Amino acid sequence: MNLTKRQLVTLILLSIITCGIYALVIEYQMIDEMEKQGAKPILPAIGIVLLSLFFGGVGGALFGYSADQQLNEIKANNGIPATDNKILWTVLGFVYPLIAIALVQYEINKY
Repeated sequence: MNLTKRQLVTLILLSIITCGIYALVIEYQMIDEMEKQGAKPILPAIGIVLLSLFFGGVGGALFGYSADQQLNEIKANNGIPATDNKILWTVLGFVYPLIAIALVQYEINKY
């Protein structure tokens, strides 16, 4: 997979320092990178980011759900067994979006 590996500590610290703006940028980049790998998101990356910006938890939940679907699609295309994190990432995306973003990045970093 050609997805960007990012340091989780840096992601979390910069997100906190920038009051969430960095998290929105990373969220957009992750969705866009997965889309370039051939995985279709539920909504375009900008749509999910705008939902996250204006409706926090709803956008975060949608990001978690979409990211799980996209990652599993990429894994299937590369012969890697899929993991079902849909419920965890959706719930965390609604309650704690930054944690969901970090978990998605952790999953990306593993591969």
